[in-house]
Amino acid sequence: MDVDFIRGYGFQTTASSRPNSGTTAKRAGIGAEVKGQANQPKPWYFRAFMYGELLPYYENQASLHPTKKDPWGIPQLHIDAQIRDNERKMIKQAAKDIKEILAVGGCQNIKVIETDEHKHITVGNRTHEMGGACMGADPKTSVLNKWAQAHDVANLFVTDGACMSSCATQNPSLTYMAITARSADYAAKLMQQGKL
Repeated sequence: MDVDFIRGYGFQTTASSRPNSGTTAKRAGIGAEVKGQANQPKPWYFRAFMYGELLPYYENQASLHPTKKDPWGIPQLHIDAQIRDNERKMIKQAAKDIKEILAVGGCQNIKVIETDEHKHITVGNRTHEMGGACMGADPKTSVLNKWAQAHDVANLFVTDGACMSSCATQNPSLTYMAITARSADYAAKLMQQGKL
């Protein structure tokens, strides 16, 4: 497939279901008519969601807000990141692909939602965006060293998605766990040596 964007995307679906009609007190009706409809199953349906990579743009950043504070007086986190042209092109292609996949699979009444030309797609809506405190060897270009330890604060380790610049469509939770175990082991050794 020839596309005009880089990286890729995948789809995840919800469990298919066939709910009973029910009234849930939200539909007009009373008596035998409602009772007769209560156990009439609706058609099968499921939802498919596109998960794509948000590229690690240099302009995206996390900082402390200059004026907003939480109830304890601590500056709030301010995230400045946005969906850009590469992601918009990916979303358009994904919409075409899922429609074709579902049609070939025999699905009917397929509705593809691209949310108003992607104006309302927000960062963090469905994917695990990364970055903000990336690992690297040079303190001038990275916040953390290879152990996810802050270059400037020896007893600070950041082992969530902030330490990674990006991920593809896979769920990164197991990677977080592995990085955390590795960093904890390293920190324990530093403590035993009296270096931390």
